Amino acid sequence: QRAALLARGETVSAADLDLPSAPANGGSTSNEEPDRAVIEAALERNGGVLAQAAADLGLSRQALYRRLDRLATAALSTWLQPWAAAAIAAVAVASIVGTLIWRALVPMRALFRALAGTVASYRDGDFSFGITWDKASDLIELVDAHNALGTALREQRLALVQRELLLDTMVQNTPVSMVLVDAAHRVVLGNLAARRMLGEGRRLEGRAFEDVLASTDPAVREAFERGGDGMFTVGDADDEDIYHLARRSFRLNGRIHELVLLRQLTAELRRQEVQTWKKVIRVISHELNNSLAPIASLAHS
Repeated sequence: QRAALLARGETVSAADLDLPSAPANGGSTSNEEPDRAVIEAALERNGGVLAQAAADLGLSRQALYRRLDRLATAALSTWLQPWAAAAIAAVAVASIVGTLIWRALVPMRALFRALAGTVASYRDGDFSFGITWDKASDLIELVDAHNALGTALREQRLALVQRELLLDTMVQNTPVSMVLVDAAHRVVLGNLAARRMLGEGRRLEGRAFEDVLASTDPAVREAFERGGDGMFTVGDADDEDIYHLARRSFRLNGRIHELVLLRQLTAELRRQEVQTWKKVIRVISHELNNSLAPIASLAHS
């Protein structure tokens, strides 16, 4: 009614209806879907990845699937019934999509198996494995983070091993006899000095501590029977050694352990004794000089 009222002549023209005009170059409008050649070129540029090809064309992945289905249906409808062409096109598109998805998932499954294998190796204490991933995807960040974790664990393990070697060297070469006994009264660790003093040079690990003490000097057994810390003497009056016994209990991995330290004090006490005798001799000499000085003076007079 509006066009009839506003028409300039007896007939209603397109200008009176205010319709949009067609493009001057006869090309497609912005809403026109891409043709087969454009889609093939986009797939070739993006290596067959539908998601990237859809983004390149400015479409969603579902829209690109529907366009491929329509192109396949149109190609088959020229020599098949429309329903048969639609079914075959749907099957073909589903096969292509399934193949592409399978090709994309195969390397991912291999990557996930490699990640699971390296995690199992880390659990076993082996940090020498790494993963190589040359695919251009977001998973490269996961691979890089996993490799960085392996490098950090490997460096920490190496530093820990070096510290353990240093500590073991210090424990084994100290002159103090050290014995670590667990809750079942079995020797967990005995250094070289403890082997020489308590085991006649043999290893003490795994032996019952009572059996180790049974083969020692009676003075050693008596010192342990008294309990706590203390000093004791081994040998006779002419050739005796003085030892200091220290015992400390602590928890290791949730279980009570006892650390036994036996330190020989003979040399140190003898040095102190010599120093004491030197002081006594100096005092006696000084007193004698003071006492003999008047006598010498009277004798000269």
